[in-house]
Amino acid sequence: MAGPEQRPDADAPDIAQLSEDIEHTRAAVGETVAALADKLDVKKQTQQKVAATRAKIPAAPATVATVAIVAGLILWRRRRQGGSS
Repeated sequence: MAGPEQRPDADAPDIAQLSEDIEHTRAAVGETVAALADKLDVKKQTQQKVAATRAKIPAAPATVATVAIVAGLILWRRRRQGGSS
């Protein structure tokens, strides 16, 4: 049974606009799902934390070594000057 012929309403959005809105929504939902998946990926989070920690570590031993060398030189000079007086 065929109904009356339907004509597009002048106020209704056109098909191109609807398609564009749908694609925009799909992209936004996809980005949201990807962000949530990244947050819930414990292995990936752990690897990122390990990498960040490893990036900070090389500076710490170098600083400790420099302080130890300077302290050693100061002690060595004081002992040397004290013994020759």
